[in-house]
Amino acid sequence: KVGMTQIFDEEGKCTPVTVVLAGPCTVVQKKTAESDSYSAVKLAYQEVDKKRLNKPDRGLFEKLEMSGFKYLREFKPENTDS
Repeated sequence: KVGMTQIFDEEGKCTPVTVVLAGPCTVVQKKTAESDSYSAVKLAYQEVDKKRLNKPDRGLFEKLEMSGFKYLREFKPENTDS
C-alpha cells in the first residue's frame, strides 16, 4: 500500500481509493480455456531464495527453471489473448 487518494466520477462525486504498488511481476503460467477449461494468468512477485519456499512451490519453480518467488497469484482477466 502506497497511500490514499480520491477520484471523481462524471457527476462530481468523490470516491476514496487506495493506491497500491504492484510489481514488478513475472508471468509464470498462462492458462487457456482449451487446456485448463478456463482462462487465467498466474503471476509471481517478490523474489526469494528457493530454500524459503514450501515443496510444491519449489517444485513448480524448478520445473519452470525460474528463481523462486514468495507470492504466487492467479487472476482471471476478461481477455488473455495478448
